[in-house]
Amino acid sequence: MQGGASSSGGAVSLGQQARNMGAPMGGAGGVGMPPTGGGGGSAGSSAKRGRGKGVGTNAGTTSSAFKAAEVTPAARRKKQKVTEKQIPGKVAALLPESAIYTQLVEFEARVDAALARKKLDIQEVVRSPAPVERILRMYVFNTYTNQTQNPKGPFQQQYAETPSWTLWIMGRVLEPDEPEVDGISAKPVKPSVPKFSSFFKRITVQLDPVLYPDNNTTVWDSARASNHVEGFEIKRRGDSECDIIIRLEMDHNPDRFKLSAPLAQLLGVEVDTRPHIISALWQYIKAKKLQNSADPTMINCDPALQKVLGDEKIKFASISARLHNHLSPPQPIHLQHRIRVSGSMPAEWSESREGEKI
Repeated sequence: MQGGASSSGGAVSLGQQARNMGAPMGGAGGVGMPPTGGGGGSAGSSAKRGRGKGVGTNAGTTSSAFKAAEVTPAARRKKQKVTEKQIPGKVAALLPESAIYTQLVEFEARVDAALARKKLDIQEVVRSPAPVERILRMYVFNTYTNQTQNPKGPFQQQYAETPSWTLWIMGRVLEPDEPEVDGISAKPVKPSVPKFSSFFKRITVQLDPVLYPDNNTTVWDSARASNHVEGFEIKRRGDSECDIIIRLEMDHNPDRFKLSAPLAQLLGVEVDTRPHIISALWQYIKAKKLQNSADPTMINCDPALQKVLGDEKIKFASISARLHNHLSPPQPIHLQHRIRVSGSMPAEWSESREGEKI
């Protein structure tokens, strides 16, 4: 019986330990239960089973359950959304009044397209300043020095300076009340008035390749210039007359483009800005009633418009991208000037005026 009492005491101690841990160990192998009707030996064996196998099995099962819950979460079901294009068909099958709903959807599409066009127009007006028309007066001439035709004596031939000439390309903006007269004006340019070089992207001067085989092409680029000037000067040695070619590439703001032959024939415009070209094309579409009645965002191209855009039907939003191949930089201005090394020079010209050497 002492052995039984000792075993029973061990069982009680293990049950208390299980209750203190807060784990559900009391029911495993009768650990937390007092011995009923059995001998001390059986109670002791019950306690041994509780300490050895029963408790470990229950803890392992609980841990496995938690791990399984962490690894395989429940899959979330996504709610399917009904697209806007599916609604009118289903509504039309259920309600006779759905025709009004369809008209409202089409009207909403027209309003969105109109608002998008107005937004582009307003952005263009705000971004681009109001144009002001002025006349840019341009002067191209040359001066020369040391052009002695027949120096007298060997002494003069030895110490005579090298003959040379200087080409001047100048320009200024005329005032609104200033008369359009020829000749170079000595009137100073106002600081608020743009200078001559600000109107050009690039200026190229081509000399006679026979007389000047080396360095016969001179280029001024606005991207490399530090500031704008009133004009340019090119000085070369020489005592012979020759012809030169001047090419001027304008710096338009906003940018202007030359239209291709099919597009120019369609719109009646040769050079214009991109917003004006798109606006003129939209006016043509409205005048010809080429907008699709079922889908206002689609354009039904007539033969002339199809020659430009390439398709029978096209979205209005993609017209700007289609016009890219039909727009090119405008042609530069070509001038021809003859260098003279004799005769009179401009009387009103002063070489003290601002000019960049190129």
